Amino acid sequence: MPPRPVPPFSPVLFAGLALAPLPTAPLEVALGLVLRRLHARRPGLFARVAGLGERALLIDPVDLPFSIVLRPGAEPPRLSVVSGDGEGEGEGVCAAVRGPLLTLLDLARGRLDGDALFFARALAVEGDTEVVVALRNALDSAGTDLLDETLAALAPAEAPLRWALAAVRAVHGRLAADLASVQAALLAPVAGETARLEARVQALEAVPLRRMPARPPVVAR
Repeated sequence: MPPRPVPPFSPVLFAGLALAPLPTAPLEVALGLVLRRLHARRPGLFARVAGLGERALLIDPVDLPFSIVLRPGAEPPRLSVVSGDGEGEGEGVCAAVRGPLLTLLDLARGRLDGDALFFARALAVEGDTEVVVALRNALDSAGTDLLDETLAALAPAEAPLRWALAAVRAVHGRLAADLASVQAALLAPVAGETARLEARVQALEAVPLRRMPARPPVVAR
């Protein structure tokens, strides 16, 4: 099993900490509504993954305190929202995709190479990859930008939601840069001490070991 990606030090992570005490039921209702509208708008997309049946895909945004269990091949398609990383949702879950929220969103839009992300360990894929590949191929074949389709399914709130998403990304970029500076400042003393210790170890390794004189054998009397 590949290691779970480490959440990036970002505003999304802090937002996730704030959301952790909240119940998942309202989010599940909202996402369920989006899924039903998306199914009504793009039935052909879901027809391409109908062969998956009840097999479920776990989508785990590692910087948020919840995961999504999606059954895209069910009739009708459905999802549930679970707390944490979804490790306890083993029934029916055949595969899992784990990564930072913004990475998962860009992946859904087709803006990122999933294979490159996997090898860079920015994304973790576990279990039956047939489920993941089938969904990815369905999106590619339909030429669907999943995020665009999701926002369109929320009309007439589409325009303000697009504006809000653009604003969030802009603010996220600025805050992420600031947090990266803070992180570098906090880790600088540790990095300096680590470098000094490594230099001492290398210096000690360079000193030849002196041969110890052999001890005379002990003669029993």
